[in-house]
Amino acid sequence: DKATVAQGAGALQATYPTTAPLATATTQAAARQVRMEINGNGAARGYLSWSQIGVPKNPVAADSGMIVRRRWLDEKGQPLAENRALVGQVVIVEWTVQAQRNVENLVIEDLLPAGLEIENARLAALNGKEVREDNDDRPRLSVRSMDVRDDRMVLFGDYHGGGEAVYRYQARAITPGTFSGGCIRAEAMYDPSVSSLSGLGQTLRVERSSVAPTTALWTQAER
Repeated sequence: DKATVAQGAGALQATYPTTAPLATATTQAAARQVRMEINGNGAARGYLSWSQIGVPKNPVAADSGMIVRRRWLDEKGQPLAENRALVGQVVIVEWTVQAQRNVENLVIEDLLPAGLEIENARLAALNGKEVREDNDDRPRLSVRSMDVRDDRMVLFGDYHGGGEAVYRYQARAITPGTFSGGCIRAEAMYDPSVSSLSGLGQTLRVERSSVAPTTALWTQAER
């Protein structure tokens, strides 16, 4: 019995009972086109498995069942002019989250530009809060836990429908230069139909300054 696996325009052959792995396609376009043909008796069987790792070079922004957006703000809550910050300046990272219904087991992952560092990295519970502009005390975004890393902020929680949730946390500009901002994505862990990806193409410019850096805006007492 013979099994033939074709990838793109090429063909790779394996003859039973070998289990040696076959060479894989080297281009993404070829990898998308996989075909298996089996020649043999009626009981002949073929099994094909593969694994894929890596990050897409050109991810595409998309919203499915929810919307998540990110802004970088100054200490007064205003958008950074031309996405520029000074070394030592506090940068407020603002998320807005909105969905058509409640979303349980929500994960939000925000990739930071290399020039930013999250404040209170070892005391994550003191950093980050929902911002409300109405008189409703019920949270629209309930935070279960936060995973603060060198290059990203990851939040686990639940979204309660009824309006737009605004969440902010502190970072600080630490390294001069122009940096590409990673995307921000949100998804329901157990419902792949609910997700959002945005923030592609944002850049942050950090410049040197002779002014003393600002202090943290939020303290434990304010929490």
